Amino acid sequence: MFRLEAAIFVSIFGAASAVAADNRIELSLRGILEQPARVSLDDGTVCEAAILQTVQSRLPANEGHWEFWCRNPKERVNLRWERLPDPHAKLTKANIANFRGELVELQSGQLYRDGWQPISEALPELSGSPITWQTLPDGSLATYRYSDCGLVLSIAGVDVGLLPDRTSYAHIFGGRVVGMASVGLFSAKMPDTQVGCTPLDFDVLVEDAGQAYGGLEHEGAFIIGGSGYPENAPLYSISANGAVSRLTFESEGAAKVFEHYAYVRMGKMTLVGLYPSGGYLVLGNEDVLYTEALTPQMKGDYRWDDGLLYREAQAAVSTYGLFLTGLYPWGEIVLVDTITRDRDRTRLFSHPRRSGRLPYIFKSVDLLNAFQAGHFDEQISAGEITVGSDGLPDRLFGMFESAWGQRVSSIAVFPGKVCAATGSMGNTIYNPELHSFMTAEEAGEYGAVYCADLPNHRLFTTQPEPGDEIRIGDVTFVVAP
Repeated sequence: MFRLEAAIFVSIFGAASAVAADNRIELSLRGILEQPARVSLDDGTVCEAAILQTVQSRLPANEGHWEFWCRNPKERVNLRWERLPDPHAKLTKANIANFRGELVELQSGQLYRDGWQPISEALPELSGSPITWQTLPDGSLATYRYSDCGLVLSIAGVDVGLLPDRTSYAHIFGGRVVGMASVGLFSAKMPDTQVGCTPLDFDVLVEDAGQAYGGLEHEGAFIIGGSGYPENAPLYSISANGAVSRLTFESEGAAKVFEHYAYVRMGKMTLVGLYPSGGYLVLGNEDVLYTEALTPQMKGDYRWDDGLLYREAQAAVSTYGLFLTGLYPWGEIVLVDTITRDRDRTRLFSHPRRSGRLPYIFKSVDLLNAFQAGHFDEQISAGEITVGSDGLPDRLFGMFESAWGQRVSSIAVFPGKVCAATGSMGNTIYNPELHSFMTAEEAGEYGAVYCADLPNHRLFTTQPEPGDEIRIGDVTFVVAP
Protein backbone atom coordinates (compact mmCIF):
# COMPACT_ATOMS: atom_id res chain seq x y z
CA MET A 1 0.00 0.00 0.00
CA PHE A 2 2.88 2.39 0.69
CA ARG A 3 3.95 2.25 -2.94
CA LEU A 4 0.47 3.18 -4.13
CA GLU A 5 -0.05 5.90 -1.53
CA ALA A 6 3.29 7.42 -2.40
CA ALA A 7 2.44 7.39 -6.08
CA ILE A 8 -0.91 9.06 -5.52
CA PHE A 9 -0.16 11.60 -2.81
CA VAL A 10 3.49 12.48 -3.35
CA SER A 11 4.98 11.62 -6.71
CA ILE A 12 2.43 13.47 -8.82
CA PHE A 13 3.13 16.79 -7.12
CA GLY A 14 6.84 16.69 -6.37
CA ALA A 15 8.31 18.91 -3.68
CA ALA A 16 6.49 22.15 -2.86
CA SER A 17 8.70 25.26 -2.81
CA ALA A 18 8.44 28.50 -0.82
CA VAL A 19 7.79 31.73 -2.72
CA ALA A 20 8.90 35.31 -2.34
CA ALA A 21 7.57 37.42 0.50
CA ASP A 22 5.42 39.46 -1.88
CA ASN A 23 3.37 36.31 -2.58
CA ARG A 24 3.90 36.39 -6.33
CA ILE A 25 3.91 32.93 -7.88
CA GLU A 26 5.46 32.71 -11.33
CA LEU A 27 4.06 29.92 -13.48
CA SER A 28 5.01 28.36 -16.78
CA LEU A 29 2.11 27.42 -19.05
CA ARG A 30 4.20 24.66 -20.53
CA GLY A 31 5.03 23.35 -17.07
CA ILE A 32 1.40 23.29 -15.91
CA LEU A 33 0.45 21.32 -19.02
CA GLU A 34 2.82 18.61 -17.80
CA GLN A 35 2.19 18.74 -14.05
CA PRO A 36 0.33 20.88 -11.48
CA ALA A 37 2.39 23.68 -9.94
CA ARG A 38 1.96 23.49 -6.16
CA VAL A 39 3.77 25.84 -3.80
CA SER A 40 3.76 26.54 -0.06
CA LEU A 41 3.78 30.05 1.37
CA ASP A 42 5.60 31.11 4.50
CA ASP A 43 2.43 30.92 6.59
CA GLY A 44 1.70 27.33 5.50
CA THR A 45 -0.88 28.25 2.87
CA VAL A 46 -0.75 25.98 -0.17
CA CYS A 47 -1.47 27.32 -3.67
CA GLU A 48 -1.76 25.43 -6.91
CA ALA A 49 -2.34 25.86 -10.63
CA ALA A 50 -3.56 22.80 -12.49
CA ILE A 51 -5.59 21.55 -15.44
CA LEU A 52 -8.85 19.71 -14.81
CA GLN A 53 -9.69 16.89 -17.19
CA THR A 54 -12.36 14.33 -16.40
CA VAL A 55 -14.85 12.18 -18.31
CA GLN A 56 -17.69 10.49 -16.44
CA SER A 57 -20.97 8.99 -17.60
CA ARG A 58 -19.52 9.65 -21.07
CA LEU A 59 -19.52 13.44 -20.56
CA PRO A 60 -16.41 15.63 -20.24
CA ALA A 61 -17.42 17.19 -16.92
CA ASN A 62 -14.32 19.42 -17.06
CA GLU A 63 -12.55 19.56 -20.40
CA GLY A 64 -9.03 20.96 -20.01
CA HIS A 65 -10.04 23.73 -17.62
CA TRP A 66 -7.43 25.84 -15.80
CA GLU A 67 -7.73 25.98 -12.03
CA PHE A 68 -6.03 28.29 -9.50
CA TRP A 69 -6.55 28.09 -5.74
CA CYS A 70 -5.04 28.76 -2.31
CA ARG A 71 -5.99 27.30 1.08
CA ASN A 72 -4.48 26.65 4.48
CA PRO A 73 -4.37 22.89 5.12
CA LYS A 74 -4.60 23.54 8.86
CA GLU A 75 -8.27 24.36 8.23
CA ARG A 76 -10.07 21.11 7.48
CA VAL A 77 -12.12 21.19 4.28
CA ASN A 78 -15.81 20.78 5.01
CA LEU A 79 -17.85 20.86 1.82
CA ARG A 80 -21.40 22.03 2.51
CA TRP A 81 -23.60 20.64 -0.25
CA GLU A 82 -26.60 22.85 -1.05
CA ARG A 83 -29.35 21.58 -3.36
CA LEU A 84 -30.30 23.59 -6.43
CA PRO A 85 -33.88 23.72 -7.70
CA ASP A 86 -34.64 20.42 -9.42
CA PRO A 87 -33.99 20.44 -13.18
CA HIS A 88 -36.99 18.21 -13.90
CA ALA A 89 -39.98 17.07 -11.86
CA LYS A 90 -40.09 13.48 -13.14
CA LEU A 91 -36.54 12.49 -14.04
CA THR A 92 -34.69 10.49 -11.39
CA LYS A 93 -31.27 10.92 -12.96
CA ALA A 94 -29.25 14.07 -13.55
CA ASN A 95 -25.99 14.31 -15.47
CA ILE A 96 -24.03 17.56 -15.31
CA ALA A 97 -20.94 19.08 -16.86
CA ASN A 98 -19.13 22.40 -17.14
CA PHE A 99 -19.56 23.33 -20.80
CA ARG A 100 -17.63 26.53 -21.56
CA GLY A 101 -18.40 27.86 -18.11
CA GLU A 102 -22.07 26.86 -18.05
CA LEU A 103 -23.62 24.28 -15.71
CA VAL A 104 -25.46 22.01 -18.15
CA GLU A 105 -27.72 19.08 -17.27
CA LEU A 106 -28.09 16.71 -20.19
CA GLN A 107 -30.95 14.45 -19.06
CA SER A 108 -33.42 17.35 -19.08
CA GLY A 109 -31.56 19.37 -21.72
CA GLN A 110 -31.15 22.44 -19.52
CA LEU A 111 -28.54 24.80 -18.12
CA TYR A 112 -28.54 26.72 -14.84
CA ARG A 113 -28.34 30.52 -14.69
CA ASP A 114 -30.11 31.50 -11.47
CA GLY A 115 -32.74 29.01 -12.64
CA TRP A 116 -33.05 26.29 -15.27
CA GLN A 117 -33.59 27.12 -18.94
CA PRO A 118 -33.46 25.07 -22.17
CA ILE A 119 -30.00 24.39 -23.54
CA SER A 120 -31.29 24.72 -27.12
CA GLU A 121 -31.97 28.43 -26.60
CA ALA A 122 -28.71 29.42 -24.91
CA LEU A 123 -26.31 26.80 -26.34
CA PRO A 124 -27.60 25.68 -29.76
CA GLU A 125 -24.33 23.82 -30.35
CA LEU A 126 -25.51 21.29 -27.75
CA SER A 127 -29.00 20.90 -29.19
CA GLY A 128 -29.96 17.36 -30.11
CA SER A 129 -28.91 15.94 -26.71
CA PRO A 130 -25.41 14.65 -27.53
CA ILE A 131 -24.17 11.71 -25.47
CA THR A 132 -20.73 13.36 -25.39
CA TRP A 133 -18.61 16.03 -27.06
CA GLN A 134 -15.03 17.19 -27.42
CA THR A 135 -13.32 20.44 -28.32
CA LEU A 136 -10.90 19.88 -31.20
CA PRO A 137 -7.45 21.53 -31.44
CA ASP A 138 -8.78 24.17 -33.86
CA GLY A 139 -11.48 25.13 -31.34
CA SER A 140 -14.40 23.54 -33.21
CA LEU A 141 -16.84 21.33 -31.34
CA ALA A 142 -17.38 17.67 -32.16
CA THR A 143 -20.59 16.11 -30.83
CA TYR A 144 -21.90 12.56 -30.84
CA ARG A 145 -25.69 12.55 -30.96
CA TYR A 146 -28.59 10.44 -32.12
CA SER A 147 -30.38 11.35 -35.35
CA ASP A 148 -32.98 9.54 -37.44
CA CYS A 149 -30.28 7.30 -38.88
CA GLY A 150 -28.45 6.48 -35.63
CA LEU A 151 -25.51 7.89 -33.69
CA VAL A 152 -23.75 10.48 -35.84
CA LEU A 153 -20.56 12.46 -35.47
CA SER A 154 -21.05 16.18 -36.05
CA ILE A 155 -18.32 18.81 -36.31
CA ALA A 156 -19.19 22.49 -36.01
CA GLY A 157 -22.87 21.56 -36.36
CA VAL A 158 -22.47 19.52 -39.54
CA ASP A 159 -23.10 15.75 -39.59
CA VAL A 160 -20.00 14.07 -41.03
CA GLY A 161 -20.74 10.37 -40.63
CA LEU A 162 -22.68 7.55 -38.99
CA LEU A 163 -20.87 5.67 -36.21
CA PRO A 164 -20.91 1.85 -35.95
CA ASP A 165 -24.03 0.24 -34.55
CA ARG A 166 -24.49 0.62 -30.79
CA THR A 167 -21.43 2.78 -30.27
CA SER A 168 -21.17 3.34 -26.53
CA TYR A 169 -18.33 5.90 -26.65
CA ALA A 170 -16.17 7.53 -29.33
CA HIS A 171 -13.41 10.13 -29.52
CA ILE A 172 -11.38 11.76 -32.29
CA PHE A 173 -7.73 10.91 -31.75
CA GLY A 174 -4.76 10.79 -34.10
CA GLY A 175 -6.88 11.94 -37.04
CA ARG A 176 -9.32 9.03 -36.63
CA VAL A 177 -12.47 8.25 -34.66
CA VAL A 178 -11.77 5.55 -32.09
CA GLY A 179 -14.40 4.00 -29.87
CA MET A 180 -16.33 1.01 -28.60
CA ALA A 181 -19.38 -0.49 -30.34
CA SER A 182 -21.18 -3.81 -30.74
CA VAL A 183 -18.46 -4.88 -33.22
CA GLY A 184 -15.77 -4.20 -30.61
CA LEU A 185 -13.02 -1.61 -30.35
CA PHE A 186 -12.96 0.26 -33.66
CA SER A 187 -11.01 2.91 -35.53
CA ALA A 188 -12.77 4.89 -38.28
CA LYS A 189 -11.35 7.14 -40.96
CA MET A 190 -12.34 10.79 -40.86
CA PRO A 191 -14.21 11.43 -44.13
CA ASP A 192 -12.68 13.81 -46.66
CA THR A 193 -16.10 15.30 -47.33
CA GLN A 194 -19.30 15.70 -45.33
CA VAL A 195 -21.19 12.45 -45.64
CA GLY A 196 -24.14 12.96 -43.26
CA CYS A 197 -25.69 9.61 -42.44
CA THR A 198 -23.27 7.58 -44.54
CA PRO A 199 -21.53 5.01 -42.30
CA LEU A 200 -17.93 5.82 -41.47
CA ASP A 201 -15.32 3.47 -42.94
CA PHE A 202 -13.94 1.65 -39.90
CA ASP A 203 -11.63 -1.18 -38.89
CA VAL A 204 -12.29 -3.49 -35.95
CA LEU A 205 -9.24 -3.43 -33.70
CA VAL A 206 -10.50 -5.87 -31.05
CA GLU A 207 -13.72 -7.90 -31.11
CA ASP A 208 -16.08 -8.36 -28.14
CA ALA A 209 -14.71 -5.55 -25.99
CA GLY A 210 -18.00 -4.72 -24.25
CA GLN A 211 -19.26 -1.22 -23.49
CA ALA A 212 -17.27 1.94 -22.75
CA TYR A 213 -18.39 4.79 -20.49
CA GLY A 214 -15.55 7.15 -21.34
CA GLY A 215 -11.92 7.50 -22.29
CA LEU A 216 -9.05 9.94 -21.89
CA GLU A 217 -5.81 10.88 -23.64
CA HIS A 218 -2.75 9.91 -21.63
CA GLU A 219 0.95 10.24 -22.47
CA GLY A 220 0.37 10.45 -26.22
CA ALA A 221 -2.16 7.60 -26.32
CA PHE A 222 -5.91 7.22 -25.89
CA ILE A 223 -7.10 5.10 -22.97
CA ILE A 224 -10.48 3.38 -23.17
CA GLY A 225 -11.93 0.53 -21.10
CA GLY A 226 -14.54 -2.03 -22.02
CA SER A 227 -16.73 -4.27 -19.89
CA GLY A 228 -16.73 -7.95 -19.14
CA TYR A 229 -17.70 -10.67 -16.69
CA PRO A 230 -16.51 -12.81 -14.92
CA GLU A 231 -12.96 -12.12 -16.07
CA ASN A 232 -11.37 -8.69 -15.87
CA ALA A 233 -12.75 -6.27 -18.44
CA PRO A 234 -10.18 -5.01 -20.97
CA LEU A 235 -8.45 -1.65 -20.75
CA TYR A 236 -6.79 -0.53 -23.98
CA SER A 237 -4.17 2.00 -25.01
CA ILE A 238 -4.37 3.23 -28.61
CA SER A 239 -1.32 5.07 -29.94
CA ALA A 240 -1.47 7.94 -32.42
CA ASN A 241 -0.45 5.56 -35.22
CA GLY A 242 -3.31 3.18 -34.37
CA ALA A 243 -1.36 0.49 -32.51
CA VAL A 244 -3.41 -1.16 -29.74
CA SER A 245 -2.16 -2.72 -26.54
CA ARG A 246 -4.13 -4.21 -23.67
CA LEU A 247 -3.10 -2.87 -20.28
CA THR A 248 -2.80 -5.14 -17.27
CA PHE A 249 -2.54 -4.01 -13.69
CA GLU A 250 -0.65 -4.87 -10.55
CA SER A 251 -2.61 -5.38 -7.35
CA GLU A 252 -1.54 -5.93 -3.78
CA GLY A 253 -4.67 -8.05 -3.24
CA ALA A 254 -7.50 -9.72 -5.07
CA ALA A 255 -9.30 -7.32 -7.42
CA LYS A 256 -11.75 -7.69 -10.27
CA VAL A 257 -12.70 -5.14 -12.93
CA PHE A 258 -16.03 -5.66 -14.69
CA GLU A 259 -16.54 -2.08 -15.91
CA HIS A 260 -14.51 1.15 -16.24
CA TYR A 261 -16.35 4.33 -15.34
CA ALA A 262 -14.80 7.68 -14.42
CA TYR A 263 -11.60 8.83 -16.17
CA VAL A 264 -9.71 11.65 -14.48
CA ARG A 265 -6.37 13.38 -14.82
CA MET A 266 -4.39 13.79 -11.60
CA GLY A 267 -1.02 15.37 -12.24
CA LYS A 268 0.92 13.18 -14.65
CA MET A 269 -1.36 10.27 -13.91
CA THR A 270 -4.67 9.10 -15.31
CA LEU A 271 -7.05 7.33 -12.95
CA VAL A 272 -9.91 5.08 -14.02
CA GLY A 273 -12.81 4.42 -11.62
CA LEU A 274 -14.03 0.85 -11.41
CA TYR A 275 -16.94 -1.48 -10.77
CA PRO A 276 -17.39 -3.60 -8.62
CA SER A 277 -14.60 -2.60 -6.23
CA GLY A 278 -15.11 1.18 -6.33
CA GLY A 279 -11.33 1.41 -6.55
CA TYR A 280 -9.09 2.87 -9.27
CA LEU A 281 -6.56 1.88 -11.85
CA VAL A 282 -3.65 4.35 -11.76
CA LEU A 283 -1.77 4.85 -15.02
CA GLY A 284 1.66 6.42 -14.71
CA ASN A 285 4.55 6.40 -17.15
CA GLU A 286 4.88 2.62 -17.16
CA ASP A 287 2.99 0.57 -14.57
CA VAL A 288 -0.76 0.28 -14.12
CA LEU A 289 -1.56 -0.06 -10.44
CA TYR A 290 -4.77 -0.90 -8.60
CA THR A 291 -5.68 1.02 -5.45
CA GLU A 292 -8.54 1.60 -3.02
CA ALA A 293 -6.64 4.40 -1.25
CA LEU A 294 -8.98 7.02 -2.75
CA THR A 295 -12.13 5.13 -1.77
CA PRO A 296 -11.16 3.42 1.49
CA GLN A 297 -13.57 0.81 2.72
CA MET A 298 -16.16 1.83 5.26
CA LYS A 299 -18.01 -0.30 7.77
CA GLY A 300 -21.10 -1.58 6.01
CA ASP A 301 -19.61 -1.74 2.50
CA TYR A 302 -21.13 -4.88 1.04
CA ARG A 303 -19.02 -7.87 0.03
CA TRP A 304 -20.13 -10.92 -1.91
CA ASP A 305 -19.38 -14.38 -0.56
CA ASP A 306 -16.32 -14.53 -2.84
CA GLY A 307 -14.88 -11.39 -1.18
CA LEU A 308 -15.63 -8.91 -3.98
CA LEU A 309 -16.87 -5.48 -2.96
CA TYR A 310 -20.09 -4.10 -4.45
CA ARG A 311 -19.31 -0.45 -5.27
CA GLU A 312 -18.86 1.72 -8.35
CA ALA A 313 -16.65 4.80 -8.83
CA GLN A 314 -18.87 6.45 -11.41
CA ALA A 315 -17.79 10.08 -11.03
CA ALA A 316 -14.47 11.60 -10.01
CA VAL A 317 -12.56 14.87 -10.08
CA SER A 318 -9.24 16.16 -8.76
CA THR A 319 -9.70 19.78 -7.62
CA TYR A 320 -8.67 22.18 -4.86
CA GLY A 321 -6.14 19.67 -3.58
CA LEU A 322 -8.98 17.20 -3.07
CA PHE A 323 -9.89 14.00 -4.85
CA LEU A 324 -13.66 13.44 -4.97
CA THR A 325 -15.38 10.20 -5.96
CA GLY A 326 -19.09 9.67 -6.55
CA LEU A 327 -19.66 6.20 -5.13
CA TYR A 328 -22.55 3.82 -5.89
CA PRO A 329 -24.76 2.19 -4.50
CA TRP A 330 -25.45 4.57 -1.57
CA GLY A 331 -25.02 7.92 -3.34
CA GLU A 332 -21.90 8.97 -1.46
CA ILE A 333 -19.11 11.43 -2.18
CA VAL A 334 -15.76 10.25 -0.88
CA LEU A 335 -13.34 13.10 -0.18
CA VAL A 336 -9.59 12.59 0.12
CA ASP A 337 -7.39 15.62 0.91
CA THR A 338 -4.17 15.06 -1.04
CA ILE A 339 -2.33 17.51 1.23
CA THR A 340 -3.34 16.28 4.70
CA ARG A 341 -4.60 12.82 3.62
CA ASP A 342 -7.82 13.42 5.57
CA ARG A 343 -10.72 11.31 4.34
CA ASP A 344 -14.46 11.75 4.58
CA ARG A 345 -17.72 10.41 3.12
CA THR A 346 -20.92 12.39 2.59
CA ARG A 347 -24.17 10.77 1.51
CA LEU A 348 -26.42 12.86 -0.75
CA PHE A 349 -29.51 10.80 0.13
CA SER A 350 -31.47 10.80 3.39
CA HIS A 351 -33.06 7.39 2.83
CA PRO A 352 -33.22 4.45 3.34
CA ARG A 353 -30.97 3.48 6.24
CA ARG A 354 -27.66 2.25 4.83
CA SER A 355 -27.83 -1.53 5.09
CA GLY A 356 -27.15 -4.54 2.89
CA ARG A 357 -26.20 -4.46 -0.78
CA LEU A 358 -28.67 -2.03 -2.35
CA PRO A 359 -31.33 0.52 -1.41
CA TYR A 360 -34.86 -0.89 -1.72
CA ILE A 361 -33.61 -4.15 -3.23
CA PHE A 362 -36.37 -6.30 -1.72
CA LYS A 363 -39.09 -3.81 -2.63
CA SER A 364 -37.95 -3.80 -6.26
CA VAL A 365 -37.74 -7.60 -6.37
CA ASP A 366 -41.23 -7.83 -4.88
CA LEU A 367 -42.50 -5.72 -7.80
CA LEU A 368 -40.79 -8.02 -10.30
CA ASN A 369 -42.28 -11.09 -8.63
CA ALA A 370 -45.73 -9.47 -8.77
CA PHE A 371 -45.23 -8.75 -12.48
CA GLN A 372 -44.22 -12.35 -13.17
CA ALA A 373 -47.25 -13.55 -11.21
CA GLY A 374 -49.51 -11.58 -13.55
CA HIS A 375 -50.58 -8.91 -11.08
CA PHE A 376 -50.00 -6.14 -13.61
CA ASP A 377 -51.62 -7.74 -16.66
CA GLU A 378 -54.44 -5.20 -16.64
CA GLN A 379 -52.01 -2.26 -16.65
CA ILE A 380 -50.00 -3.91 -19.43
CA SER A 381 -53.14 -4.34 -21.57
CA ALA A 382 -54.03 -0.70 -20.99
CA GLY A 383 -50.51 0.38 -22.04
CA GLU A 384 -49.76 1.79 -18.59
CA ILE A 385 -46.83 -0.60 -18.21
CA THR A 386 -44.75 -1.47 -21.27
CA VAL A 387 -42.75 -4.64 -21.74
CA GLY A 388 -39.48 -5.05 -23.64
CA SER A 389 -38.49 -7.71 -26.15
CA ASP A 390 -36.99 -9.72 -23.28
CA GLY A 391 -40.44 -10.09 -21.72
CA LEU A 392 -39.55 -7.91 -18.76
CA PRO A 393 -41.04 -4.53 -17.87
CA ASP A 394 -39.12 -1.53 -19.18
CA ARG A 395 -36.54 -0.31 -16.67
CA LEU A 396 -38.26 3.02 -16.09
CA PHE A 397 -40.91 1.13 -14.04
CA GLY A 398 -38.29 0.05 -11.50
CA MET A 399 -39.03 -3.67 -11.43
CA PHE A 400 -35.47 -4.95 -11.08
CA GLU A 401 -33.31 -5.30 -8.00
CA SER A 402 -31.00 -2.32 -8.52
CA ALA A 403 -33.69 0.07 -9.81
CA TRP A 404 -33.27 2.44 -6.87
CA GLY A 405 -29.51 2.07 -6.51
CA GLN A 406 -28.16 5.49 -5.58
CA ARG A 407 -25.60 7.06 -7.90
CA VAL A 408 -23.57 10.22 -7.88
CA SER A 409 -23.56 10.25 -11.66
CA SER A 410 -21.31 13.28 -12.23
CA ILE A 411 -19.15 15.85 -10.44
CA ALA A 412 -18.08 19.09 -12.16
CA VAL A 413 -16.04 22.09 -11.05
CA PHE A 414 -16.94 25.74 -11.63
CA PRO A 415 -15.37 29.00 -10.43
CA GLY A 416 -15.51 28.89 -6.64
CA LYS A 417 -17.66 25.78 -6.41
CA VAL A 418 -17.99 22.08 -7.13
CA CYS A 419 -21.33 20.51 -8.11
CA ALA A 420 -22.60 16.93 -8.09
CA ALA A 421 -25.65 15.20 -9.57
CA THR A 422 -27.54 12.17 -8.31
CA GLY A 423 -29.43 9.46 -10.12
CA SER A 424 -31.16 6.11 -9.90
CA MET A 425 -29.68 3.03 -11.50
CA GLY A 426 -32.37 2.70 -14.15
CA ASN A 427 -33.61 6.28 -14.52
CA THR A 428 -36.80 4.96 -12.96
CA ILE A 429 -39.85 7.24 -13.10
CA TYR A 430 -41.44 7.50 -9.69
CA ASN A 431 -45.00 6.21 -9.50
CA PRO A 432 -46.61 6.53 -6.05
CA GLU A 433 -48.82 3.49 -6.70
CA LEU A 434 -45.93 1.24 -7.75
CA HIS A 435 -43.32 2.73 -5.43
CA SER A 436 -45.38 3.24 -2.29
CA PHE A 437 -42.35 2.32 -0.16
CA MET A 438 -40.99 5.87 -0.62
CA THR A 439 -42.52 9.32 -0.62
CA ALA A 440 -42.46 11.76 -3.53
CA GLU A 441 -40.08 13.92 -1.53
CA GLU A 442 -37.70 10.99 -1.06
CA ALA A 443 -37.93 10.10 -4.77
CA GLY A 444 -37.02 13.71 -5.54
CA GLU A 445 -33.56 13.12 -4.10
CA TYR A 446 -32.87 11.12 -7.27
CA GLY A 447 -32.07 13.48 -10.16
CA ALA A 448 -30.99 16.33 -7.87
CA VAL A 449 -28.05 18.72 -8.28
CA TYR A 450 -25.97 19.93 -5.33
CA CYS A 451 -23.17 22.51 -5.14
CA ALA A 452 -20.57 23.35 -2.48
CA ASP A 453 -18.36 26.44 -2.24
CA LEU A 454 -14.59 26.36 -2.80
CA PRO A 455 -13.20 29.54 -1.17
CA ASN A 456 -10.23 31.27 -2.84
CA HIS A 457 -10.69 29.31 -6.05
CA ARG A 458 -10.78 30.43 -9.68
CA LEU A 459 -11.42 28.45 -12.85
CA PHE A 460 -11.01 29.33 -16.53
CA THR A 461 -12.32 27.32 -19.47
CA THR A 462 -9.69 28.76 -21.82
CA GLN A 463 -5.91 28.85 -21.45
CA PRO A 464 -4.52 31.99 -19.80
CA GLU A 465 -2.23 34.22 -21.85
CA PRO A 466 1.43 34.91 -21.02
CA GLY A 467 1.56 38.00 -18.85
CA ASP A 468 -1.83 37.39 -17.22
CA GLU A 469 -1.98 37.97 -13.48
CA ILE A 470 -4.52 35.96 -11.50
CA ARG A 471 -5.22 37.18 -7.98
CA ILE A 472 -6.52 35.07 -5.13
CA GLY A 473 -6.63 37.08 -1.92
CA ASP A 474 -3.18 38.56 -1.44
CA VAL A 475 -1.55 35.96 -3.73
CA THR A 476 -0.84 36.71 -7.40
CA PHE A 477 -0.20 34.00 -10.01
CA VAL A 478 1.95 35.44 -12.81
CA VAL A 479 1.67 33.48 -16.07
CA ALA A 480 4.80 33.01 -18.19
CA PRO A 481 5.08 31.18 -21.56
